[in-house]
Amino acid sequence: MSDYTTLLNSLLPNFFWFRDGHFQSGDGFRVRGTVVLGPKLSPGEIEAFVNGERVPWRQLESAYAEDKFWFVPESRRFGVELTVPARPDLFNVTICPTGTPEAERDRFTFAQYASWDSIDPTPPVANIERVSGKGATAYNYHNNGRSDYLRFVSIAAQYSAVGSEHKRILDWGCGCGRLSRHYQESGADITGIDIDPYNVAWCSENLHPGRFETVDLMPPTSLPEDTFDVVFANSVLSHLTAEAMDAWLHEISRILRPGGLALLSYHGDFSLLGFASRTESFVRQVLHDGFNSQLKANEVNDVISDPEYYRHTFMTDEHAMSLFRSHFAVREQITGVVSRFQNLAVLSRET
Repeated sequence: MSDYTTLLNSLLPNFFWFRDGHFQSGDGFRVRGTVVLGPKLSPGEIEAFVNGERVPWRQLESAYAEDKFWFVPESRRFGVELTVPARPDLFNVTICPTGTPEAERDRFTFAQYASWDSIDPTPPVANIERVSGKGATAYNYHNNGRSDYLRFVSIAAQYSAVGSEHKRILDWGCGCGRLSRHYQESGADITGIDIDPYNVAWCSENLHPGRFETVDLMPPTSLPEDTFDVVFANSVLSHLTAEAMDAWLHEISRILRPGGLALLSYHGDFSLLGFASRTESFVRQVLHDGFNSQLKANEVNDVISDPEYYRHTFMTDEHAMSLFRSHFAVREQITGVVSRFQNLAVLSRET
């Protein structure tokens, strides 16, 4: 094993899986995905669930695993397939290490709608692509949106931060509401903010109840201080320069109530494996410097005033934790739990 592959393997979590897709099979569905194991796990130490019920699974070859995780020994990267015997409108598929506490299983759960194209309301594809990238569809919006929602909310619930209609929630970077629409189901008081005025307008017109507001590229916002019990941000920090990131973290701390919780995703060590493992010079540069926002992202060029603002931003976990500690108390860091490869920082504002 080369020095570089050894380095990449050191960045792996103990367990990771991603749902590749599902298709109709008889009276039910088959779901396929990709599993990557750290050195402490073997294939015999994982189990699968559908809607909380344990189901068998089988091992397959995976071109995706070979492409993205080429540096991992073949015995620890493979495809998986399981069967959903019925045809529910919505079902949850979980693959996790054996013995994972039930309260933590949603960290490894993907939601699947049987017929996502017919869900109303669904944003126009152009709106979805500005959030999820070129080629994204209603499939990404509904299935990945609900999957990330389940993960955010289950983690927040472990800190007693959701579950009451009195909770005031901010969806920072709400886009076209892929998470906001699900937060509303909990009865929470939901506010969404974003720099994209067209997606904010779509949310305001289609997602009720809820308040949605366009914000400037740089804070402060008009939101009052000490307002929110929980702030969620999915793939916001992964697009900001160092200056913008620090300013926005200060703003989120200001509007979060004392004792409140912020769950913020970011591209950390693990994201380097999913996006850049074949580009050794870039990986080593990020690991050396701790931060890189040199790569420009173009999804929102046409809807914001500064086309240089939106970036592809990577941080080492060490750099990220140091930055977060300058604004919050760090409660937990979870690897690769949302938006496929993004880590999640669980932060609280000290009283």
